[in-house]
Amino acid sequence: MKIERLVVENLTWLKRKAHQYYSDDFDADDLASETIEKILRSKDKFDSRKSFRPWALTVMHNTYITQYNRRKCVPFTGMDDDYSYASPYMADQELALSHILSAVRDCARKSVAIECVVLYAKGYNYDEISRMLGIPKGTVMSRISNGRKMLKESLEL
Repeated sequence: MKIERLVVENLTWLKRKAHQYYSDDFDADDLASETIEKILRSKDKFDSRKSFRPWALTVMHNTYITQYNRRKCVPFTGMDDDYSYASPYMADQELALSHILSAVRDCARKSVAIECVVLYAKGYNYDEISRMLGIPKGTVMSRISNGRKMLKESLEL
């Protein structure tokens, strides 16, 4: 049976399952839509000898986890963002954060690898970064690895 047909037959079920993750209709519909997109993109990974629903539920769960990680309480500010808000942090913690952001900005001036690190820190996966930047997935992985090393060396000084 074609995966497209399975998706259509299970559309109501997928939406109902999405509502178990989110009570908000908009968020649940977004989760269901993104799950369907991922199912259709990775249809070659589906084993037609197995049941569709457990596989689809795994895709939905992983999609939810990705969305959750992007909405974490402490967002990564990025390299161009200004860091200025009233904070309960102690002065030494604010100084450390300022030092880290400064290191990110300095490294970003030296290498394009930091852009990949920043996107990865914001919760995007390798495939998404690859599509956003128009570069191969292997290049993304390499840049993230090199960018992390560069940041680590910069922060150890």
